[in-house]
Amino acid sequence: MSFELFVALRYLRSKRKGLFAMVTTLIGVAGVTIGVSALIVILSVMNGFQNDIRKKIVGAQAHINVFGHMSAERIERLKAEFARHPDIEASAPFVLGKAIATYGERSTGIVLKGLDPEKEFAVNDLAKNLTAGDWKDLEGEMPGIVLGEELARSLGVWVGEPVVLISPQ
Repeated sequence: MSFELFVALRYLRSKRKGLFAMVTTLIGVAGVTIGVSALIVILSVMNGFQNDIRKKIVGAQAHINVFGHMSAERIERLKAEFARHPDIEASAPFVLGKAIATYGERSTGIVLKGLDPEKEFAVNDLAKNLTAGDWKDLEGEMPGIVLGEELARSLGVWVGEPVVLISPQ
């Protein structure tokens, strides 16, 4: 018999009589039970939340980003060097810049990321996170744009409506 069980049984089987002893014992046992239950539930919820957040953050971005002003030749040299490395599964070049997005009477400053969807899908889970529209709609005579939900809501724009991008450069 373990020490904890021995102590618990000794106090629960005590010969002292009285309502006060019984009530305090029940309150103590109930308090510990509720406290442990609450702790287990909270830890389970936090663990699930942590896993969900980690999956979303890691899945939305590549594991390593290389930044800098690069010529097309340097990008090709880096891609070839990455392809030779056995631990690198895929690479996808992108361009970052600032722009102004305008729709109707509304406009806002944005950070614009230009990418090749097929190559980008090899390095992150972006393909799975589109909530409205289709990635194939980006192809056509007029290049398409994908907006985040908050930006689309802020501009009041919906799928298929034209957005004007103005670059200050």
